[in-house]
Amino acid sequence: MKNLHIMVEGRVQGVGYRYFVRSKAFKYNIRGTVQNTKDKKVEIYCQGEDDRIEMFIMELYKGPPLAMILKMDINNSINEEFSDFRIM
Repeated sequence: MKNLHIMVEGRVQGVGYRYFVRSKAFKYNIRGTVQNTKDKKVEIYCQGEDDRIEMFIMELYKGPPLAMILKMDINNSINEEFSDFRIM
């Protein structure tokens, strides 16, 4: 089980990126949260099985049609327990 904190930079606000992330989280049975930040990034906390997290991350790099992902910082996170995946 992996617990990650991901910061996504680029054109990720106003393009449906959080909803895209949530749909991919449901697809791969990932739990956690996604939210916009004041500095125009998207912050994700996610938790799931190692192989599913890897597939989830690959999808995050693609994003929805209007998004442009420039950078993703991926770090281990605390072992917080999430019951589902939510947009904050």
